[in-house]
Amino acid sequence: FVSIAMLTNRILLILALFISILYLLPVVKLFTFLNKRKFFILFLIAFLSRLLMLKIVVVPDVDIFFNLKYRVMEITRFQNPYRVDYQYPQNLSIIPSFYPYGPLLAPLMVPFNFFGDPRYALILSDFITALVLYKLVSPKKTIIKQLVPLIFLYAPQSLFFASVSAVDNIIVALFTLFFYWFYQKKYIFAFLAFSFIGGIKHAYALTIFFTLKNKNPKKVILPFLVFLAIMLISYGIFALWDFDGLKTNLLGTFTSLTNTWIVPASLSFQAFLVKQSIILPQINFQPSIVFGIIPFITIYLVTLLFLERSIYKLALAIAISLFAFIFFSPYALIQYYTVVSALILIALSLSLDPKNLND
Repeated sequence: FVSIAMLTNRILLILALFISILYLLPVVKLFTFLNKRKFFILFLIAFLSRLLMLKIVVVPDVDIFFNLKYRVMEITRFQNPYRVDYQYPQNLSIIPSFYPYGPLLAPLMVPFNFFGDPRYALILSDFITALVLYKLVSPKKTIIKQLVPLIFLYAPQSLFFASVSAVDNIIVALFTLFFYWFYQKKYIFAFLAFSFIGGIKHAYALTIFFTLKNKNPKKVILPFLVFLAIMLISYGIFALWDFDGLKTNLLGTFTSLTNTWIVPASLSFQAFLVKQSIILPQINFQPSIVFGIIPFITIYLVTLLFLERSIYKLALAIAISLFAFIFFSPYALIQYYTVVSALILIALSLSLDPKNLND
């Protein structure tokens, strides 16, 4: 039988479909009330739909959820979440192999665990993203100003990934905050947001160098040093505490191919090579240097070299470099690409203001 939560969710989404048609219709007096409030109604439905997804998928059968629910709470007991001898509760449907997130994820997630579900953080992140996207679009573009955040909120993957605990929703929110503050020339706040991006997914910190190419380095040198300090302190604490545990967890998902399904099932170039090869991943088929690192570094350096001084092109440059990193990684899950698509949406939002075209 269909649960009440699922039925309500479907009814709300059908209602959203009909409300969205108002964007196509000429203004009619009969629909004046709805027409004036269509953006707010669609915004509210998106929020309610996400809350209902938590009732539909009470406990996601994914390792990410159990990491966010249990492992991050170790810091509240003054324990190291990266220790290799960590024991998960034995009644879990899936026991995570690693805790592959940076040290700044736990402080963000702990408060939401006290409310009973870490996924509240992901829902909040989605609405921070939507609100900031709304702010980024020029006020002169009234309809587009509404459509851009709605495109993000109603993208199928956006609704789904919040329910299964993908931390990429948080990364997207942090990127939108970074670009908003960077656009406002509030560089300290911008680089603080970037510190959390690198502090959650360490590899993404590499894209910080695009910001130095994009702006006069003198304007961002102090915020950049703040970024470096936060990175060194946050990772340094856990490296000194348990270096082997930190290394094993942060790099384990890329260096260990014991899960025979993970590489062939991923959306990466190396997955294509594995599928075409008689050599299976369990016997260490890892063409990471030739087919992974070299293409990524090449694309990264070429993008950095030819990047022009424009904030929307900065967003595109980071999107291209992250796409290359994800696509040429040993494995890549679909939620990783949500960051890339969101960066393209950010670039679109910024490009609609004429003064940003030659910033």
